[in-house]
Amino acid sequence: MNPSRPHLLALLALLACNKAEDTAACTEMGCEDGFTIELNRQSWEPGTWTITLTSDGVNTTCTATIPLDEANPGSCDRTGYRLETSGSALDVSEQALTAVHIPRVDLAQVNLVVEHDGSEVFTDSLAPAYATLQPNGADCDPTCTYASTRLTLP
Repeated sequence: MNPSRPHLLALLALLACNKAEDTAACTEMGCEDGFTIELNRQSWEPGTWTITLTSDGVNTTCTATIPLDEANPGSCDRTGYRLETSGSALDVSEQALTAVHIPRVDLAQVNLVVEHDGSEVFTDSLAPAYATLQPNGADCDPTCTYASTRLTLP
């Protein structure tokens, strides 16, 4: 056997390994642009809950009634805005409003008011700190712009 042939095979194998590392497969994790406000509260009493968000002089209202309706647990009156809930199939004591998602990445401030049966429970002014996320790596799509905050309500 020619002594240079094993060296050539080793070199080709090494190049193949390096090439495999350079073209690592991207995973398919997704992400979503926007500002998410997580809501934490000891208990969400039965009744109508209203969350009003004001940004750029425009109000958006999200509502849910506990006990939650499994088919329609909550909604917002502006396209793309989303009220997230949990526990619609559970006992009323385990049902909750968990987050509000705003599909915008250009807001400097959002004023939030939470009401229960028409009475104000909580209010805050929030300044989103946006960041960029690439959940599948720097060379893989998607790239999302997001901000999030967690609020503890009384």
